[in-house]
Amino acid sequence: GSRLHADFAFYKTTSIRGFNCFLLIPEAVTGYKWVFCRRTKHPPTNLLIWFVRQLRTRMGFTINSIRTDGGGELWGCNEIRKQLLAEHCAMEPTGAYNSAANGIVERGIGTLCIQTQICLYASGMDVAYWCFALSHAAMLCNFRPQVDTKVSSHEAIFKKVPNYSNLAIWGSPVYVVDRRLTRRRPDSATLTGRFLGYAGSHHIITYKNDLTGAIQYAHHTAIDELDLQ
Repeated sequence: GSRLHADFAFYKTTSIRGFNCFLLIPEAVTGYKWVFCRRTKHPPTNLLIWFVRQLRTRMGFTINSIRTDGGGELWGCNEIRKQLLAEHCAMEPTGAYNSAANGIVERGIGTLCIQTQICLYASGMDVAYWCFALSHAAMLCNFRPQVDTKVSSHEAIFKKVPNYSNLAIWGSPVYVVDRRLTRRRPDSATLTGRFLGYAGSHHIITYKNDLTGAIQYAHHTAIDELDLQ
């Protein structure tokens, strides 16, 4: 069966959606990364149980264990260990001063944070939008071919080549068109914003509305990557 690794990482700046940290869960063999933004470091009992069940029932994975360090938010929470055992999933501690045993998640956190900072810096977006840049960075890391295997983590775990045609530069200007036939307002049918990533699928994007500053979702869009300044 598969083994997962898990660990928390913190940001000094609270995100625009109130997140202060994130939980990274990579798969041991393929290195595929799942990231969950969190408001606190409170033990994510319900999240982990839901996640293990989703991987088993929806994706057909066999999850036998989750390895983590000896922190109180994961290994130190008796409720998490108890409920995972009820799901036939063991939690493995790395032991004191043995971060190398959890190296895949330690390195993953560093890689994700660097990629997130690149997205923020290149786009000129405020650091408060790190939660959106982080999700986009995780997707890029999963889509990028590995040096040793020459295939991406996405292809290794799902046995399917990712669709690169829908990739867009994070923070690019985006134009949202209101194409409803019942629209009768005289104002412009086009809204402008900044691309913040995808929402559920590559057909729906998340963007920041330039006029209101609100975080919104749209389907009929055009992303202008050439106009990124």
